[in-house]
Amino acid sequence: MKKTNVLAALAFVAAGLFTTSCSDNGEFAGMSITAEGEDVYALVAHSDVPASFTYGGQTLVGTDVTFETQVEDGVLTVTADGYLPQTANVSFSETNTLNKIDVTLVKESTINVAQSDAKGNTVSNDSENQSVMGLQGILSVAKDVNISGNTKDPFSAVIFQPAPQFADVMKQKEGDVVNVPLIAVRCEPDGAQFDKPISVFVDMSETEGFDLSCPTAFQGTQVVADARGITAQVGHFSNVFVAANAELIKTVNKSTTSKVRLKVKAGENVYKYNEYTGYKATYKTGSVEDRFLMSQYGAYASVSRETTFNASSDGYAEIETTQHIYDVTWRSGRVTIRATVYGRFYADATVDGKTVRLHTGGSN
Repeated sequence: MKKTNVLAALAFVAAGLFTTSCSDNGEFAGMSITAEGEDVYALVAHSDVPASFTYGGQTLVGTDVTFETQVEDGVLTVTADGYLPQTANVSFSETNTLNKIDVTLVKESTINVAQSDAKGNTVSNDSENQSVMGLQGILSVAKDVNISGNTKDPFSAVIFQPAPQFADVMKQKEGDVVNVPLIAVRCEPDGAQFDKPISVFVDMSETEGFDLSCPTAFQGTQVVADARGITAQVGHFSNVFVAANAELIKTVNKSTTSKVRLKVKAGENVYKYNEYTGYKATYKTGSVEDRFLMSQYGAYASVSRETTFNASSDGYAEIETTQHIYDVTWRSGRVTIRATVYGRFYADATVDGKTVRLHTGGSN
């Protein structure tokens, strides 16, 4: 296991770094190198408003934070006064040491409608939530609906963006079928149940042609996508997710490898490099395609990192880095979605014909 640190402000430079196509084995004679330390995972998180981020027992405050942690599996919790808390499941491994999460915090609803007044009427998310999310949500409640479970608390609706799932693009293969959350509506009162479905509408545009579903849909109903937006029928209140069903129809490996010649000294040495995470595409922010890709792969980021290793004597090492990159093509209903996704990153050092793995990482 190798020690990896994150230094968000570092550039891709290394002292004594020279490019070369080959090297004289005589320069390596008698020298050896070893990687050192334990893996340190990197969790990079962003919020549009100052917030408290908690992961693995550590809390950081700000809008952009970076956790260096050895906690492989955990939950990131993001809180701010007056905003609904957000959580995201985080998982690391030897081959997945970097995750980037963008969190959009939304305020608690200022529109709260008594259950007796909600019957036969509609309940919408408030104007600030509409402005932040760029979407309006409307709950339509039948006049003669019977409510059980939570029969006291008022009705309200808040739209939020689900946290990314961090799919491993290197494990995905053509023919794989996924169900990916696009958007969610927090419907209150939580725990309320209905004998007739409640209509949950979101005015997300350009959804026609996608294969959409709602895990909490009322039995026998389907998500309807038309020119107005998307509508799901639910039989109880909780977080109502609308998801896209899609099949991976093509994946092309576009990985890149580069080599540099590094002057090293006896003892500890540091090698600095850039590692990439997330995806790149040309879709409009907030579109169905953008939400589908963001929910699977997380936000794009270039993160400067460094790895340390020991050399037995002064000399030169050849450093080879590989960034796995894949062009993926998904099909949801009649719609095709294309993107470039960044996968794992490897760094190897070769001295006197012997290769040592300095770092295995990457976003997926």
